[in-house]
Amino acid sequence: MKNIIYYILILVIVYNVYLFASDSEIDWFADEKNISLSENIIQKYGIKTYKVTKKYISKSVLAPGIVAPDESKIVTITARVDGWVEKLFADYTGKYVKKDSPIVEIYSPEVQAVKGELKIIKNLKNEIYGNELYRTTIEKLRYLGVDPEKMDINGPTYTIYSPIDGFITEKNVFVGSRISKNNNLMTIVDLSKIWIIADVYEEELAYIDKNHKAKITLVNFNKNYDATVDYIYPEISAETRTGKVRFIILNEDTFLKPNMYVKVKFFISSKESLSMPKSAILGTGKENIVFIKVDENTYKPKKVSIGFRGDNFVEITSGVKEGNEVIVDAGFILDSEAKLKGITYD
Repeated sequence: MKNIIYYILILVIVYNVYLFASDSEIDWFADEKNISLSENIIQKYGIKTYKVTKKYISKSVLAPGIVAPDESKIVTITARVDGWVEKLFADYTGKYVKKDSPIVEIYSPEVQAVKGELKIIKNLKNEIYGNELYRTTIEKLRYLGVDPEKMDINGPTYTIYSPIDGFITEKNVFVGSRISKNNNLMTIVDLSKIWIIADVYEEELAYIDKNHKAKITLVNFNKNYDATVDYIYPEISAETRTGKVRFIILNEDTFLKPNMYVKVKFFISSKESLSMPKSAILGTGKENIVFIKVDENTYKPKKVSIGFRGDNFVEITSGVKEGNEVIVDAGFILDSEAKLKGITYD
């Protein structure tokens, strides 16, 4: 009786193993490096393949940036003589001044002395000699910062006029201030054209050149500008590993102001190269794995090396050939089965 029960148990176990082997979704008796999937699992997970091909891979790059004044449109008003401030027309920081408008009136003993020379020269009877001295004295006044055409030769002061339209961004004098030669009196900045300076990571900077197009967004105002790269600075920050990229923006309404924060969006692309969707790559932390289709329902794991990473596709520099078909979106299934079988990746 015991023997009969024993043989029955053996038959049940063998039958169950047979059923398992028949319905198994993974072919455990496939080639050592290959994994075969049943039609059931292919349909269940919607497993699809992508044929490796050459193409240009694009990527969007978002970089932080700030608004900066155009350095070619910054003027510093410097004292060329010793003297005193008698009147201040540009009387506060931030004031807008027009070109050729008066900004400061100064009394200077040195200028007064040259004015006196000019009066004497005008009264000389020797016309030729007088004309030569006159021209020399006029040039001396210009050198001292005086505009001979606008000065009052009989007045005790002279006036400095703004050389540009712009805003007073720095003011270092007040009415009654004592000034000395080479003192910085004030700084005027024309903001009708400004710079945007963006910080771009060096690996992305390699794909950007002059005239590269970008979209600039003023973060806190939901305002956008189209721009092209004007200049790429010739150094990389050792701390952030970024390089600076400059844009020039027309700013006639002066809405953009220095130190405003912006976001700069570029679109960059690689050279034509072998590529596949990002979803085909399984990253293990140290390696990148894909599953190549060997034949119908059979796949083989393969290590690949990645180059340029786009938004949806990646460049493959080694590991596959053009025309290879790779699993997309469901590689994790084969990866887990490969680990169960102890398969190592080539």
